[in-house]
Amino acid sequence: VFSVFLVFSVFTVLSVFSVFSVFSVFSVFLVLSVFSVFLVFSVFTVLLVFLVFSVSSVFSVLTVLSVFSVFSVFLVLSVFSVFLVFSVFTVLSVFSVFSVF
Repeated sequence: VFSVFLVFSVFTVLSVFSVFSVFSVFSVFLVLSVFSVFLVFSVFTVLLVFLVFSVSSVFSVLTVLSVFSVFSVFLVLSVFSVFLVFSVFTVLSVFSVFSVF
């Protein structure tokens, strides 16, 4: 009876230990897998945010440059047209003065 009880208790302790070790290994594996998934997700999120920020900054720089170039072209054209009108007016006034004389 004592030997049966001893064998049963040893078997119970061994089975409990094996179940506990399997559970601990599984929990460690689960924690590692969850951590790796979280790490991959966070790295992907950081990269995505960086990509979106860089694309947005490049787009905003390009927009500012295009607006500035359009504005500068418009400014140059307006200055040139003012100069052209002034020169034509000057030439006409000089010609009219000479024709009067």
